[in-house]
Amino acid sequence: GSGSGGGGGGSGSEPRAYLGEVRWGQKYRHPVGGSWVKTLCAVDVKDYVGAGRSDALPYYDRYDEGVFVGGRFSGSPLHVDQIGWSNVGKNFSGRKLLAVWPHGEATADLFRQHCYRLFTPPLQPAEEAALAAACKVALLTPGDVVLFSGANAHMALSVSLSLSLTAYESFVNFHPRSVAAFLESGTERQYRECRARARMVEEVKEEVVEAILDLKADLDNGRVSDPLLLAHAPPALQALQRDAFIAGRLKEAARLADAAGEHGGENDGGAPEQQQGRPRKAARLQDASPLGQSAQPADPRGERGDRE
Repeated sequence: GSGSGGGGGGSGSEPRAYLGEVRWGQKYRHPVGGSWVKTLCAVDVKDYVGAGRSDALPYYDRYDEGVFVGGRFSGSPLHVDQIGWSNVGKNFSGRKLLAVWPHGEATADLFRQHCYRLFTPPLQPAEEAALAAACKVALLTPGDVVLFSGANAHMALSVSLSLSLTAYESFVNFHPRSVAAFLESGTERQYRECRARARMVEEVKEEVVEAILDLKADLDNGRVSDPLLLAHAPPALQALQRDAFIAGRLKEAARLADAAGEHGGENDGGAPEQQQGRPRKAARLQDASPLGQSAQPADPRGERGDRE
């Protein structure tokens, strides 16, 4: 992108290139776990957290993990993610400034004024005022990892002479505010300029339903021993099931399970095979990695960064 307000530069800037959401065109089997993916990354934060916790979350996307590459003063303009998920970013090279603003109505006027604009030097007075209202501005350096909520208005700007290269995974965690931010996706509570299409939201919620069915089966059958999952998963599942779309899909799954039982079919309480060829997740909730032992549910008000 290039020009004012685009990914290539802000007001008065010369054209600058910025590549976003780079991934393989064809899916392949990931070397860790063997799931279908298009990500360029051989190892992710998901792998360090461990399948025991990452697979238990309502949603975790490494299938479409995106890589962002850009030169100095290129970047991603002010926006919110179309889906209100959390993101974890890995900055492999270069330096990048990340700015994030308070979630929701508190930033609505500022967002409407600067939506899809990238702030590059020299800053205009209105841009300086907008940055002063940010709840966090952070400098990512090579090797840094950042956690944030894509439901917050945010912006990313490469500032090093060398190319910046950053990759992001997306997930929905168990914190009640994160669940609430996710359920705002596609609703009137989400900024209109970045509001997700209904079909996009439904596709993600279909995967959430699958994850809920898997996790409920594992909880009911005593296959979960992780104390953090036992403490935080049940209230998050209750909150998710208050969504009309998710509740309807779960009701239909229960009806199909009852019908299968009446005809002598076996069902372990999990979700059926997905129609697009991706199998339901196996129950792997006993093998949380050592890094996962100290993890806590993330609060979107405190998460910082940018899924560009």
